[in-house]
Amino acid sequence: MFRVIPKHIRASPLWQLQTLPFAIRFLSSTPLCYPRPRLTLLPTSELVSRKLIQARLNSTSSTSRLQKFKRDYKEAWDPYLNRFPPEVAAPLRKALHHSEIRPDPILALQMFREALVVAEHVQMHPFSDEVLGIRIAAAEMLEKNGLVKASIDMLEKTLADCKEWVTSGRRKQMIIDKQRAHRTPAEIVDPETAEAEKTTREKEGREAKLRDQVMKKVIGIKIKLADLYSSNSVQDMDKAENSLIGAVTESASEVRRRRELNLPVSRDGGDDYINLTEIAASCNDLADLYVKKGKHHLAATLYIQSLGLIKEEEGQSTTCAQVVLLNNISSQMAEEAQRVTGKPGSISRADGPLISKPELLDAAALWAKKALDVAAHIKPPVRDEQCDQSCQAALYNLGEIAHMQKQFAEARDYYEQARELATQLQFEEGIKLANDAINRLNNKK
Repeated sequence: MFRVIPKHIRASPLWQLQTLPFAIRFLSSTPLCYPRPRLTLLPTSELVSRKLIQARLNSTSSTSRLQKFKRDYKEAWDPYLNRFPPEVAAPLRKALHHSEIRPDPILALQMFREALVVAEHVQMHPFSDEVLGIRIAAAEMLEKNGLVKASIDMLEKTLADCKEWVTSGRRKQMIIDKQRAHRTPAEIVDPETAEAEKTTREKEGREAKLRDQVMKKVIGIKIKLADLYSSNSVQDMDKAENSLIGAVTESASEVRRRRELNLPVSRDGGDDYINLTEIAASCNDLADLYVKKGKHHLAATLYIQSLGLIKEEEGQSTTCAQVVLLNNISSQMAEEAQRVTGKPGSISRADGPLISKPELLDAAALWAKKALDVAAHIKPPVRDEQCDQSCQAALYNLGEIAHMQKQFAEARDYYEQARELATQLQFEEGIKLANDAINRLNNKK
């Protein structure tokens, strides 16, 4: 009944950098065979000679096009493959060929596995961007070929390995730091010892940074697993929910740890760790799932958490993400109000007691009006289509709320405003919903 606007707050930490450049996917749609040019009818005397000339031209043209085709592929792949030693790049190139150009999931998986074996043999770090990227690309290939359960198994194994490595590494580092704290300065006066200590600390710093990067991938993998579990081929909503709950708790725990260590938690400090926006994204994804499952009170709570994190991250520079979240909070409170009849709702006040149905509707209206107020202060180019659609949804939702409160004149006014804005945006679904709502009001007379 009430409109929620889906909002992808983040650039997914899972598929960034590790998978193929877009150019490869674009080129894979280029036809391998080119249409032959049509020949006009010529006198018999000229036909043979023209046929020979045309054949040579066709041959030359086909060869040059094929060479260009191969060259384009090479240019697209090389930036990705050049990050690997040649021994790893060779099977990986074949894996990509059988993933993107001539799909053969069995052969592609075999080549991905061979690339991983060779990577281990040449002592590439097993949790580097490059090696984890191979594992994630293999999972993506399986998903693309309809082998979703196999893709899930691969991602679950990758996830378990990542978490174990991070936990083990941090535990070891904690022990080392405690031992180091009890050492006296006199123990490292020797120049050779001091140099060795410096080298050791630099290595520990690199490993700590890599662990932060891997934790970021852990959150991304959990979000991707939730997407796969909720897909049509699996439809396991409980596992999808558990994956998203894990993403929220892991990301919150990681940011809490960084705060305790006085480390940066905003995007301004870099992109090598989980930041506030990514926790907000995890909360938002879980809220979207709860909307689908009809758990409106949980969805509203998570949208509120996501909004708080986004506001902290953005500071004074408000974006449309806040408008979307404000509208979604409003819609879920209104849905919860619609669900209850006389008894208190499931959403509690800060001081404990549950909110009644009239209070829920009043709160929902305030959140929707706040969405409109915030949107009014956002100007192009920051203001985008989602901002406009959220405003249209907020107006429609205000109409629905007024309708539930039996304030029919006010409801009509909001519906008409929603229809007018939808017309300006050429938003057909919004126009239809507003018209249907106005017709419902007309039928009540």
